[in-house]
Amino acid sequence: CSTAALHPDSRRVPRRVKLSDGREFLELRGQIHIHSRHSHDSSGRLSDILAAGYETGCDYLFITDHNNLGARAWQRRFDDGPRPIELLVGIEYSTRLGHLLDLFPVQRFEPKQAPQDLLDLITHFGGLAIVAHPLDRPPWRDWRVGGLRGMEVHNVASDVAEEGSRLIGRFLRVFLGRSDAVLANVNRPRRGLELHTSEQL
Repeated sequence: CSTAALHPDSRRVPRRVKLSDGREFLELRGQIHIHSRHSHDSSGRLSDILAAGYETGCDYLFITDHNNLGARAWQRRFDDGPRPIELLVGIEYSTRLGHLLDLFPVQRFEPKQAPQDLLDLITHFGGLAIVAHPLDRPPWRDWRVGGLRGMEVHNVASDVAEEGSRLIGRFLRVFLGRSDAVLANVNRPRRGLELHTSEQL
């Protein structure tokens, strides 16, 4: 559901990457959409979240609970594991247009206000507005609003829910000899990447 660590290694350290024009940047891996026990749909404890972050080679983790900043007391740098992890707390707003992450909130805003007003507040106060699971239920409904700074291309929870709802159909297709049941699992973020590069953004 973000810049996930594709090759888990708890000993991995951030690396400097040099571009062809001589500029350098630091490659960091992490997750931007994690729910904790502060969300209605999760029972995640801090220890579980950190353990998963270490196991998957993350440098940072964003806890983005639904419509609240309840995990804010956990926000800090953790140096007592295999490598440092920066734990940050954002928020996932449920709006009329879909779900929206604010990755650097200074406060919680009323999620039921007009989505453009919410985006204006996030931008004004230095937040970073990211569309969460834009193709999932609920899908993002209006790409014309201003203030969006990105979108989630891959969301594991959405994939699990989608796969669960199609399990019986895929099971039957495998036994009917159709290869699309297997090929459908390859390159999962394709639809998200296509939307990301389309003119809708």
